[in-house]
Amino acid sequence: MEEKKAMVKVEGNIIEYPFFHLGGKRKKTYTKEYDLGEIKLDDGLTAKRKLLIDNYKYGIPGPYDQDVLMGILRIGTKKNKITEEIPTTIYEVAKEIDDLKNWIRVKNSIERLITTNYRSKQVLLVKETERNYYLDDMFHILENVSFFDKETHGNTKKSNEITKIKFNSFFINNFLNDYYKYIDLKKYFEIGSPTAKKLYLYLEKKKYKKEVYQIKLENLACILPLEVKELYRIRWILKKAHEKLIEHSVIKSFEYNKEKVIYYFPTAKKEDKTLNIKNNDIIEELIEMGITKIVAEEIFEKQNSQKIKEQIEYLKYRKGNNLQGILIRSIKEDWAAPQGYLNEMKIREEKEKQRIERQLEKEKIEKEEEKEEYINKILSDLTEEKIKEYNLRAEEYFDKSNPELSKKYFHKAYRNAIIRKLILEDKGIITLTP
Repeated sequence: MEEKKAMVKVEGNIIEYPFFHLGGKRKKTYTKEYDLGEIKLDDGLTAKRKLLIDNYKYGIPGPYDQDVLMGILRIGTKKNKITEEIPTTIYEVAKEIDDLKNWIRVKNSIERLITTNYRSKQVLLVKETERNYYLDDMFHILENVSFFDKETHGNTKKSNEITKIKFNSFFINNFLNDYYKYIDLKKYFEIGSPTAKKLYLYLEKKKYKKEVYQIKLENLACILPLEVKELYRIRWILKKAHEKLIEHSVIKSFEYNKEKVIYYFPTAKKEDKTLNIKNNDIIEELIEMGITKIVAEEIFEKQNSQKIKEQIEYLKYRKGNNLQGILIRSIKEDWAAPQGYLNEMKIREEKEKQRIERQLEKEKIEKEEEKEEYINKILSDLTEEKIKEYNLRAEEYFDKSNPELSKKYFHKAYRNAIIRKLILEDKGIITLTP
């Protein structure tokens, strides 16, 4: 029972979406737009999603504001008031996040949270009609905050402000419907860095009854969110976060598989067996590279397997007469990736990007050719009466679209182009507006 009291209810969307930037810049950021990619809906539709955040007065929420929100969530969890108005004080929130000296900063953070505008934009793509439908949701995380301060005299190192905080109805409904995850706040703060903390929240939500979890790196970068898109840079930024999560037993290990990262959780029994097989492979690979069995086993026992595999890969790009010695030192001292490796990864990703662009262009051309073939088939089947009807409609469309132009501009090519558009409109593929 005592263990549950130390836990905090964190709403699922707060974990899943980039409501807080990770900091790293001295200047305030007043607006952000995140492309959340496409999702397939249950009815077969595809939705493109974006999240827009703005706060032109205080700047958008960052890592400290996420910590403050976690403190508020803990107070609400302990008092069983998370779905109601939460009675607290600025001092109490500051105490929960272990920042009593900066309670004024805590108050400023709460003000930032309630004044930040979030806008979720979705575009539904309906292939049958090639039309888009737009859905916008605008909301705040906190719906209402009341400050009540009583007059004090002398030294005022402690805030006496009585505060009442209420979450937005959307989040309250999710709490009522059990869409939340219990998070260990003590571990959350011990983990340290903003990237590691957000990754901790996300993986805690995803590991329920799972032995292994995998996700595309570009999707994970958007969730955290990271300000980079190149896969090699994402891996580099996640390096320290992964070390922290292993240190605090959030994950047991991880590995990269092309554009994905795979996480193995400590409670997974199958993962232990898999790791033992991989361990043998790594030791054998070290031996094949000229390192003695005793040293190879010692390295593996003391170092993270992912680090070892990374340094083996990096070795191809390092220079020196004693490559075995360089490999041992690079593993033990955790050397950064050499520039040659980073350059090659960048070239590979650029080539892959160009390949995808060429493929998309090819698909676009094929689609246009299919459309052209489709229109030609319809034209070939038209009766004389129908052709006359299309000619009249094309002339009417020209007159409405170009009231100031002379009829001499309504030449054959222009007329045929309009007729083709009219055919597509009749089939519900496009909409013409003169």
